[in-house]
Parts: sequence; structure tokens; C-alpha cells
Amino acid sequence: MSRLSNFHRGKRKKKLVLLTETLTLVRPGLAFIHGDHSFLEGEMAAKRKKKAKKKVAKRRGAKKKATKRKATKRKATKRKATKKKAKRKATKKKATKRKVAKKKKKATKRKAAKRKVTKKKKKKVAKKKKKVAKKKKKVAKKKKKVAKKKKKVAKKKKATKKKVKKKKSKRKPNPAFMRPMQPDAALAAVVGSTPIPRTEITKRLWIYIKKNDLQDSKNRRMINGDAALRAVFGGKSQVSMFEMTKLVSRHMS
Repeated sequence: MSRLSNFHRGKRKKKLVLLTETLTLVRPGLAFIHGDHSFLEGEMAAKRKKKAKKKVAKRRGAKKKATKRKATKRKATKRKATKKKAKRKATKKKATKRKVAKKKKKATKRKAAKRKVTKKKKKKVAKKKKKVAKKKKKVAKKKKKVAKKKKKVAKKKKATKKKVKKKKSKRKPNPAFMRPMQPDAALAAVVGSTPIPRTEITKRLWIYIKKNDLQDSKNRRMINGDAALRAVFGGKSQVSMFEMTKLVSRHMS
């Protein structure tokens, strides 16, 4: 043990000597006595203090960094918490919106149902009104018919009274119309050659026209003449009813 201690002491002395030499070179004005190491010990103490201060500073820096990290972590956790809260709020808002939308839909459906019911009621009322109006019209028509019948009965009564009072004589035909007329050869081809009154000639003419379908399809007042009637119409293919009477009267004597 003694040998080791002496070895360590020798090492320390060597270190001190080297330090003194370096200090003498740095500070040549200072004079050191061999073996007086008080100044060197002070320098070493100062160095130790510096190292200790550095360690304290490092620890403080490490503590500051740790605190900063903790603060950043706390901020991150707070941000996450705020984000979660925001998400929850958003989900709550969405849920409330959905609830409101559902309520609105239900309200609209109820309103539509109410409208349908009101429309049906209105339609029923309108139908009833129409039925009542129809019944009233029928009653009015019946009343009118009854009034007409009463009027007819009254008129008949008056007519019977008048008949009783005055006996009307039968209408006598005009002897000029009843006089037989002789048709010429052109008219005889349609009516016949025997002498006939004017009324009979017009009757037979119309029978011939209807039989041969000579009345115009578009204008029924016009008569289309065939080969026999053209001779009566004076060569005309189409003649009006009024013109026909004039043209036919020329072929009678």
C-alpha cells in the first residue's frame, strides 16, 4: 500500500511541476518557490468550481429542456384534447342537425297529411254541393215542365172554347194549282206524258231526284242534272232549287 501511495504522490508532484512550468512561461513575472503549491491549489480549486458550475448549468439546461419537453407534451395533449372536444362538438352538432331535419320531415309529412285530409274534405263538400245543385236543377226542370203542361192545358181549354164558339171551315186548295198541266217531251221523260197538276209535277220531280241521288252532297240546295234533267234545265249541269221551279214551269202548258 505504501508503495502505491508513494507512486501516486510522485505523479501528483510531477503534475504540479508541469503546471508551475507552464505558469512560469505564461506569467514570467511571478516567482515561485520550489515546493510552494498554494497558488496552484487555488487554480485547481477554481477549475473545479468552473467544472461544477458547468455541471450545474448543464443540469439546469437539461432540466429546462425536460420542462420544455413536458410543456410541449402538455401542449400537444391539450391540443389533442381540444381537437377531441371539437370533434365531439361537431358530432353533437351533426346529431342535433339530423334530429332537427328529422323533426322537420315529420312536420312536413304531418302538414302534407293534413292538406290531403282537407283536400278530401273539400272534394266531398264540392261533390255534395254539386249533387244539391243537380237536384235543384231537376226540381226546377220539373217545375218548368209542370208549368208548361199547365200552360198547354190552359191553351187547350181556350182552343176548345174557341172551337165551340167558331166552327172553322176546311181550307180549300187554289184552283190554279189544281188545274192539270200538260208537260212537254223533255219534262215527260222525267214526270210522264199525262196532264197533272203543278203540285204533282213537283212531287214526281223530287222522287226522281232522290231516286237517282242528284242532290249535291256538299250543298244540299243545289241539284246536279243528269241527261234527262239537263234538257229541262236548259243544258245546265247544276241548278239551285229556286231556279229549278222557274225552269220547270217553262216546260208546262
